[in-house]
Amino acid sequence: FWFAYPEMYDQSRAVYWVNITGNDSTSGTVSIPGQSWTQNFSIKAGEVARVNLPSSMVTIIGSNLNAAKSIKIVSNDNVVVFAVTYHAFRHEASLILPNRSVGKSYRAISYKSETKGGLQESEFVVVAIGDTAVVNITPTANIAGGRNRNVTYTVTIPPNNVYQAQARSALDDLTGTLISSKNGKKFAVYSGNVWSTIVCTPNSDPLMEGMFPTNTWGKDYFVVPTPNVGRDYVRIVAHKDTT
Repeated sequence: FWFAYPEMYDQSRAVYWVNITGNDSTSGTVSIPGQSWTQNFSIKAGEVARVNLPSSMVTIIGSNLNAAKSIKIVSNDNVVVFAVTYHAFRHEASLILPNRSVGKSYRAISYKSETKGGLQESEFVVVAIGDTAVVNITPTANIAGGRNRNVTYTVTIPPNNVYQAQARSALDDLTGTLISSKNGKKFAVYSGNVWSTIVCTPNSDPLMEGMFPTNTWGKDYFVVPTPNVGRDYVRIVAHKDTT
């Protein structure tokens, strides 16, 4: 597995960890190769191993930049991995896709930027998964750092690195941004928002979710409502026109 955390509101003050579980007893390593950090793990069948990550080594701050902060997990048997972050009243988690499930084309699904004690941006990260990834990005909104809406640009992401992009203003939502491979290499994408209010006003949380490559998309989905909330939002993103 390869992944990275988009910027969270609490940055390095937050706690970051991964939960690893599986049907078989196994072992492996969690590492941040660009920061020369490694931690071993082992689990018994059906149990969960928690591996804490050094906050300063996984926190990425800023837009239109590369950082040597991608996280690598290697297991000797099949496992499931969740990435988690927590601080004070803020909490978020995401399923992490294994390398065999990542692809070469993605649409970012995020949430609108908000201004509250400063700009809290819509964002995404692109993670190289071992080889240098060269990707074309066509943003649906302006990106801080000089990238403009609907203008395709190319980014080279070396091994062990991650590229982060964030919206330029509260008017910009990066949902629908097309990210595709230029050199034929697979990569991973995680997107979300630094700190966003969704449904439960005035509460806010960071938003992070692993994106599925477009070749895995389908035509039928189940939506499970959240108990005791009163309403849910569903975002539907089309890869092609007139869907």
